[in-house]
Amino acid sequence: MDSSPQRIVMPRLEALPHLRSAASPGLEEVVRFFHARLPLAWEIYVRPHFNGLSPDVVLLNPEVGLAVYRLVEYPIWEGGYAFRRDSPGSPLTLYVQDEAGAVPVINPFAALRSTRENVAELYIPTVRREWGSVGFGAVTAGLIFPYASEEEVTRFCADAAFQPHRYAPAVSREALARERVHRVFPESGRSRSKLMSETAAAELRAWLREPEYRAAQRQPLVFDPVQKPLVSTRTRSGLRRIRGAAGTGKTHVIAGRAAHLEAQGRRVLVLTFNNALIRYIRDLVDRARAPYCRDERVTVLGFHAWCKLICEQAGFTESYRALWRHHKPDEQRTEEGRQVALKHVCDEELPRLTERALETLDRLGGHRHTGYDALLVDEGQDWSPHWWHVARRAIRNGGEFILAADATQDLYGRAESWTDEAMSGAGFRGKWSELYTCHRLPGDYLPFVSEFASRVLSHKEGDQIPGTRPLQLHAPTQMRWRQVPGGRVPQYGALAVAELEPVAREDPAAYSDVVVVVPTRSLGVELVTHLEHLGINTVHTLQQDSRAASAAKRGFSVGNNGVKVTTMHGMKGWEARYLVVCVEAAESEKVRRALYVALTRLKVSETGVCSYVAVVTSDPQLRQYGCDWPVFIDETGVAGSGASA
Repeated sequence: MDSSPQRIVMPRLEALPHLRSAASPGLEEVVRFFHARLPLAWEIYVRPHFNGLSPDVVLLNPEVGLAVYRLVEYPIWEGGYAFRRDSPGSPLTLYVQDEAGAVPVINPFAALRSTRENVAELYIPTVRREWGSVGFGAVTAGLIFPYASEEEVTRFCADAAFQPHRYAPAVSREALARERVHRVFPESGRSRSKLMSETAAAELRAWLREPEYRAAQRQPLVFDPVQKPLVSTRTRSGLRRIRGAAGTGKTHVIAGRAAHLEAQGRRVLVLTFNNALIRYIRDLVDRARAPYCRDERVTVLGFHAWCKLICEQAGFTESYRALWRHHKPDEQRTEEGRQVALKHVCDEELPRLTERALETLDRLGGHRHTGYDALLVDEGQDWSPHWWHVARRAIRNGGEFILAADATQDLYGRAESWTDEAMSGAGFRGKWSELYTCHRLPGDYLPFVSEFASRVLSHKEGDQIPGTRPLQLHAPTQMRWRQVPGGRVPQYGALAVAELEPVAREDPAAYSDVVVVVPTRSLGVELVTHLEHLGINTVHTLQQDSRAASAAKRGFSVGNNGVKVTTMHGMKGWEARYLVVCVEAAESEKVRRALYVALTRLKVSETGVCSYVAVVTSDPQLRQYGCDWPVFIDETGVAGSGASA
């Protein structure tokens, strides 16, 4: 085995063509240039989120400093671009010529200045403390023009009144071809700088390391012996119902079956209730597909979004809009009244309108949103039997139907409507297909989740409690329970995210792997504010406008860059290796079940390193359960209480 020192390159060189947005030839050339010519101490990070800056390449040396490079890959020949001010005193805007005419693009020089200032002055507290006001000397921020000549780059810089210098180089294709690394990166020859330290480098790595979800997206889904036949076979009737506790792989089976049917040339409709789950399922389908298979015969939608499509295609657009007019804000109606009206539209009126629309499409000979070969429903406990009957009408005769559910995760009170009679009416006979093995939760954390379900939840028929998991070596899970005074959950929740920094030194995780879960939008908004005060960028689904919130949920995915903040309802079906759960009061069974769902979102690392979960709560009823966690921190000042580890 080769024991020689290896350079850190993330993602690995061989993975660059397989990134979600594939690396361009120019970017691959630049990365290979640095890899071949820089001293081994320089680490290379490709397209890191970096707290929102999203550069193309970042170079880090814990003893020297940091270099951030952006590529300019559009043509900059003479007459092909123009810098101008849109109004007196406004910054220069860059316009580039294409087939549609002059198109505004990001001014690379403005982005360059912003990058350098943010890294050196505004960033992570440790970096700012260690570098101080002279931090610019540890930061190079450059532009690379992999397809432009030296003459074109010189003219382009002059037109923008930009003077390249040692800490802000502008690199042409000739400079790359000459293979002179000191011309591309003048600071590469430095061996040490008093402005940089391993402490600062460790915190920067937390923003630079490739998130685990990105590496996972390049790996195919793997199924256990119980899951494999559910993915690869069909029942005689074509109907199958699957149940299992959180983490047993129900969504994975749905994605795997969808990809399997697609490979056979079938059209598949995958529906779920939770909009935030859509992107996650699509990502899993991509991983389950055979290499280079992109037939796109799988449609993944939320049930109500699918209803809207059906209504529009049947010419029922005005009728669809009329449903929502009753839900518009009304000063005479309380918030509770508006929610009741909204629930009635979603649960009853919209499905009935969709049935009428489907009848119309049947008479017209169908449409691309009907005539599927299979209907696969995930999180089926969130559905009503009526919705199931409506969606079934989109499937051809002789089609296939799968319903995956876990009654323990019923947050909307619909699971109880699936009586034996309702199941029989939906076409289901015989036993459920059961998934018992928990693949998501770390082995040392699983007993704490099971104990929560046993001690805190009121038991209902059909509840599925996580059981066994396969023997798997992994680092001990870091579990922290923090009991805090009332009204202080947002502040301590933000602190729990910040506390991940020392964890990241031992296990250099990316902050993009961190998910914060809250029960309500208001608590989440307050927490996001505290995170932003700490300089931590977030991606969230907490928009006040319902349409904006729905759009945010549809675009919300593990692939989003930044610390993710979402509600407990929005986290259903998801998983995260770094999880922070914040809850103020858990007095109702509904909130306790939502908290259970949140706790079951923690996943074991696919690389064997540690997972991290922190609970921050001010609910005194949860204290007795929380006291049994490996680390219990009491911030309430109650006599006789304290921190334990």
